Order: sequence, then structure tokens, then C-alpha cells
Amino acid sequence: MNETILAMLSGGLDSTFMVYHLLTDPQYSEYKLHVHHINLGNIENRKLAEKIAVDNILSYFNNNSYKKFTYSESTIEFEAYNNNFMWDIEPTSFISGYIASRDLSVTKVAIGVTSGELKNRDLISNRETSDKIFSAYSTNAEKIYPISYLTKQQIYSIIPIDLRNLTWSCRTPKYTNHIPERCGECKPCIELELFEIALKFKEKNNE
Repeated sequence: MNETILAMLSGGLDSTFMVYHLLTDPQYSEYKLHVHHINLGNIENRKLAEKIAVDNILSYFNNNSYKKFTYSESTIEFEAYNNNFMWDIEPTSFISGYIASRDLSVTKVAIGVTSGELKNRDLISNRETSDKIFSAYSTNAEKIYPISYLTKQQIYSIIPIDLRNLTWSCRTPKYTNHIPERCGECKPCIELELFEIALKFKEKNNE
């Protein structure tokens, strides 16, 4: 098969597991895989932390004998207006649609969306906007959500631990000598801490 799946990798838990899934699940074995990362610059200052995570994640995949894939990246800097800035899915839709419009072998664009996010009514309008952005560039490819049958907590529990430890999900990192540290206060930080507590509790009860 000459068709390519374009996988958008942020360096977070969901997109990292999605790429792992695309590399290891037999249903995608006949597709070529191209991974793309967007260096997103905004007031949350996540760009460096995510780039470090992505570099480590790519090394992990390349060093563990998974299916071969190609890689590229781009950079978008955007300011906040009226204390608001773009949702990540909007620049992701722009870049993925642009890539798919230039490479017609790309027939599917994979986005790391979980079951909870797919069902979240508050995110529907954002997805509709992002789909319009995507469709303005690409009429050849379709968006797919390979891990949307899983919750974020399920992903946390089944992703290989050494790969999970390379991901970055904190929205507002702090830096010491350009080394990112998790804030421990944003929603993803609190969520992942609760997942770890639940996982340890489950493992203890199974002993």
C-alpha cells in the first residue's frame, strides 16, 4: 500500500500513545507513517518542554525496532488576544491540512483524541472550527482518531512505563537553566498524579 498516515505528535501522553499504537497495531501495518511535531509558541511557554519530550520519544521509537517512519516539524508562534489564544487543535488542523494537500499519499491524518475528549460537548465547536480549517487545505485526506476508544486513564495504565516517562503534559512548565519542571498545579498535572495514585492502589490490591 502506498498510502500514508500523518500522525501529529505533541509529546503529550495521548499523542505519544497514538504513535505507539500506529507503530504496533497490525491494522496499520500496511500504511506508511509520517510523524509531525509543531513547535507551538504561546503564553503557556510549553514549546521547549514539548520539544525535549518529542526528541526523547523519537529516540525511543527508533531504538526499539518498531516500524520505520519519517519525521518533520514546523514552528508557529502566536500571541494572546483579549486573554485568549488558539486551541492546539486549530494550528494542528492548519499544518496537517497543508501537509496533506502537498503530499497526496497522505490519506489519513491521525489525531490523539481520547474517548472523553470526543464526547466532551464543550469541545464540539472547537472541533467543528478545526475541521473547517483542515478542509480548506485538504480534500484528499480524512481525520482519524485511533485511540478514541480509550480513556486517558486507560492510556496511562497500558502505555509502556519507560515511554510514558518521556511524555510531557504540563500546560505551564517552569524552567531552571532551560530544564523544564512540571508546575504540579495545572489540570494535566493533577490528573496524571491521580492516575498514578489509582494505578499504585490497583497494583497493591493485586499483590
